[in-house]
Amino acid sequence: MNECEILFPTPQVVTVCGRSVQIKCVEFQNFELFSETAQALVAAMANMSVERFQGHAGNAQNMRAILRKCTNLSRWRVRRLPAPVVLQLVTHVVRVNIHFFDLALADLARLMAGQMQPSN
Repeated sequence: MNECEILFPTPQVVTVCGRSVQIKCVEFQNFELFSETAQALVAAMANMSVERFQGHAGNAQNMRAILRKCTNLSRWRVRRLPAPVVLQLVTHVVRVNIHFFDLALADLARLMAGQMQPSN
């Protein structure tokens, strides 16, 4: 991945219910919301059952909010998505953004390692 792809990533497209949905990278002002949503998703998936899924219903608001921020879906459309589709889309948002952060952090680590080498 080159520097321009890190600075200006292209949205990834997934198909949900026969419709193409763009998954965009999380913006800086939404990092906290993204972090909370990703943690809730991981917790929900760790021990998934109907009871536990219902227990995570409080996170639905954050999940829908991150979908409005990180997809090209309108507020109206996001509110009408069934719960399994919301989970599927949030999973894609987390996957796309975690991959982005992994690559950006790897580049940063390489840069820092190059600067921290002792000079002769």
